[in-house]
Amino acid sequence: MKKPIIAIMLICTLFSFFGCSYKAQVVSTSAPVAEIRSDKQMNCSVSYYIGNEISNLNKEVKPSSYVCSAHKFPLSVSQGLQSSIIKVLEGTFENINRSSTTTPSEGEGDYKFIFTLDSFQPSLRFATGFWEASIFARAELVMKVKVLDKNGKEVVRTTISGEGSADSGGQCGDGAQVLADATQKAIKRVLENFVYKVINSDYLTKM
Repeated sequence: MKKPIIAIMLICTLFSFFGCSYKAQVVSTSAPVAEIRSDKQMNCSVSYYIGNEISNLNKEVKPSSYVCSAHKFPLSVSQGLQSSIIKVLEGTFENINRSSTTTPSEGEGDYKFIFTLDSFQPSLRFATGFWEASIFARAELVMKVKVLDKNGKEVVRTTISGEGSADSGGQCGDGAQVLADATQKAIKRVLENFVYKVINSDYLTKM
């Protein structure tokens, strides 16, 4: 019975000296679209601006635990987050167009949505198990949203946030997928809050 325990201790010791990099790629989610009320879907055109901090949202995560602490987990969030935002807008409006500036201009539609990053805090932890490690990940995402009408008047200004967590068993490299899963759940909850607070509200009216 002692041999497996000794083997695990030796593996963990080796892992503490020789680190690898395991990329975590977050995929988009369309789940928040289901929360859009049918009476809030509009046959109109809108534009959207996504801030640079969201467009370049990538973060290197290091485990908070001693186990697997030598490894790095580059977390790529930008593509999945942007695609998820677009899916919600596509599920609400007839036409959407991306804008390169925060200033409304003629022909950009009835509303302009401006998304910027407030904070993003991911974490990853491993615990030694008998045959494999227990993996725990958590992510907290906060974004700021502003909506302008076609005249440049501010209609909505709010903060939306969401948390996600995931756990599994496996080796150090499996932490990448657990981290990606937790982050995707955080994105899902952020955009569900966006739907509840902005899309399903009475701030936006059909023009």
